[in-house]
Amino acid sequence: MKNMDLQSQISNKLREAGYFLGKLESVANSGQSLDGQEFQYLLSAFLSACYSCVDPLGNRQYRKWYQGWLDLHSIEERQVISFILGQRRAEAHRSGAKLRSKTVFKPISEIRVEQRGHPAYGFHSFGPPGTPLTQIGIDTKFFRKGDSEIEAVEICKKFLVTITILESDFRKDHILE
Repeated sequence: MKNMDLQSQISNKLREAGYFLGKLESVANSGQSLDGQEFQYLLSAFLSACYSCVDPLGNRQYRKWYQGWLDLHSIEERQVISFILGQRRAEAHRSGAKLRSKTVFKPISEIRVEQRGHPAYGFHSFGPPGTPLTQIGIDTKFFRKGDSEIEAVEICKKFLVTITILESDFRKDHILE
């Protein structure tokens, strides 16, 4: 594959991953109970798009550059890449990414509502000054990583930031090829 075609493919898949991450965030922050399948489908699409950004750089032509790039970045960034690519493998080749649902309470002021209708049907909270903010339980998805849990949307955001840097660095280093 020509380098310009590869750069175009990676950029396109990066935008696709961003689109699915936006949908994941919207579903996760909607305040509605997740049926699991919608989130799972969006996560699967996000993971596949991300894999398409990283996988071509592991081939023979770019493997040395990619390994050098990884070596220059923090252990945390490498762990995020490894973890998300592992979830993609589980999603594509096994029984799916390992997610767990847990109710997390958030102030209603942080809940995003996509469809705006009559104000009477939205979230409202009233009280005298100093009253704690009203909170609502949100069904939140977590990945299990060892003995801990990582909020799925948050690690997906970190991954997208990391591969955006990867794409930018690849473009700079291979501009004339």
